[in-house]
Amino acid sequence: MTFALLLLAVAVLTLHNLGVERLRPAFYVPACGVTTAALVGLARWAGIGLGDLGLSAAGIGGGLVVGGATLLVVMVAGLVPMTRPLFADRRMAGVGALGTVYRTAVRIPFGTVLVEEMAFRGVLLALAGGLAGTGWAVAVSSALFGLWHVVPVRATLRTNDLAPSPAVVGGTVVVLALVGAGLCWLRLLTGGLAAPAIVHASASAGATLVAFFVVRMPSTLGAEFSD
Repeated sequence: MTFALLLLAVAVLTLHNLGVERLRPAFYVPACGVTTAALVGLARWAGIGLGDLGLSAAGIGGGLVVGGATLLVVMVAGLVPMTRPLFADRRMAGVGALGTVYRTAVRIPFGTVLVEEMAFRGVLLALAGGLAGTGWAVAVSSALFGLWHVVPVRATLRTNDLAPSPAVVGGTVVVLALVGAGLCWLRLLTGGLAAPAIVHASASAGATLVAFFVVRMPSTLGAEFSD
């Protein structure tokens, strides 16, 4: 039964991944909430307790420290000329100040981070762990986390007039799978989802905030990545 529920959880995530970006922006966070609730329901059906899903206050302190360090690294990367072009995402060119605040304070933590952390560091890690042990659970969760980003990575590349070549997309999947493994390690080390969720939100919100400023830089300051 656990294996069947694991497959069902993957199916739910696949449908979410393929369909959520087609929704109006206002429906993104509610859709993430519905998917998260469905995944938790599947885990509970499998007899997994809330503590085993990482739903506890454990790791908040450590998460704040690591999350703060992560945010600092992202901000510094946005200031360094060599790494600044990585944040020149044209999607942020049409997003105003209020829209940026909404993305960093609502969409990312209560949409993206909520569903991804509960899915990959909560439900999938617990279901796979019950079948094959912690090591295999981390490998499965991390691999799926990398594959989860194929659709958004391809869309982002096209938006920025870059070819979504197999090498670039594949490389990004591998990197994000490794990031997923790191977040799994943090989840297991602290005993809860709080720490990886805080770090994840810090990285994503920080990158979004930096991108808001980078795409608006005058050509005299940001000529190295202008059209």
